[in-house]
This record gives sequence, C-alpha cells and structure tokens, in this order.
Amino acid sequence: MSLRKSLKKNMGILFATVFVMNMVFGCPGVAFAAGTTASTTVNGSISASIISVSVPATLAFTIDPNKTGSDQASKAAIQSNTNAPVEISISGGGSSFKQSASSSWKPVDYLPEELNWEKLGRTASESSLALGLLVCNSTQWRALTLTDTLWVKELANMTGNAVIGALDPNSSAEITFQMQHGNSFSEAKTCSYNIIWSFALAN
Repeated sequence: MSLRKSLKKNMGILFATVFVMNMVFGCPGVAFAAGTTASTTVNGSISASIISVSVPATLAFTIDPNKTGSDQASKAAIQSNTNAPVEISISGGGSSFKQSASSSWKPVDYLPEELNWEKLGRTASESSLALGLLVCNSTQWRALTLTDTLWVKELANMTGNAVIGALDPNSSAEITFQMQHGNSFSEAKTCSYNIIWSFALAN
C-alpha cells in the first residue's frame, strides 16, 4: 500500500473516531438503555415578598362649636405597593394611637358613650375628647375587620394589634376620623396625635 493511500485511510478512521466521540461526549444528557429508569433533581428558589405600604404623613380634623354639624376630618388613602395581599393594623397598647408629647392641648381621652357631650360646661369641654378612626368605604378592602370606629381610649386598653383589614395587591383604601366633644371653649385649642401602623402579609 502506498504511503498516500495509508495516510488517507488513517485520516478517515481519525475523522470517524472524532465524530463518534462528539456524539457520545458532546451531548449534555446521559443516555440510558431501554427499560431502565432515571431521576432528575430540580432546584428552585423563591424570594421573600417585600411589603411596601404608603400611609399619610399627616391627618387633620377641625371642630367649630359655634356651628352644628361643622366637624370635619380629612380623608387619606393607605396605599399598598405590594404584589401580595397585605394586612393593615394599628399597633396595640397605649403608645400606638395617643396624644403627642408636643401637643399644646392634652384632653382626657373618652369613649363617646361616657359623657353627655352636649351638656358639658367649659371645664369639662376643655378637658375632654373622644377621637376615633374609621374606614370610609368597606368595598375598598379585600377583608374588613374594623366595622366600627376605633377610639383612642379603646385602643389604649388593647394588648395586641387592632386589625383594620386586608388590602388587595397594589390597591388603596381611605380612612378618616370621628370626634365627640363639648361645645364650651374659652379659647382656640390645638392638639396632636400619633399613629403607629403595622403591616403583615394577609392570610
């Protein structure tokens, strides 16, 4: 056999060998004979949900004892920016919804049924107030727990959180205030309250 023919034959065998090796080792899978079984492990990862809720920085209410039905309270939206349902609460205890230390007027907090507000004289009027939070529209909530007014004094006696309700993902709901007060004031008064909110993933 000539050298040229031998070299050509060997090159053919080499190319065939490389082709077979590519078929065997180049494929990422593993070949099994018919009738056998195999298993594959699937590894997954899920990130924790990030709770993002926007609440109003300030809210206000006004009382004019000289006009019947003049009480007004601002409405403000609690906005959930979360891709999951979120439970909205006010932290329980006496520090979560109470008068600010910097408040210039510090009335005693009452429940509305504790006093006969329309008959209060000057001393009682200037030292008494019933203030409470309530929702504006129940249909804005995924689930509503707070179906009545939540009064400051009521919350101060709670040990756990006062759950308002749950919001749907990326939705909002409005809240406002309700007041009960006397009508005898010798001078204008201003007061300030703080609310501590609590948020959690809803069930």
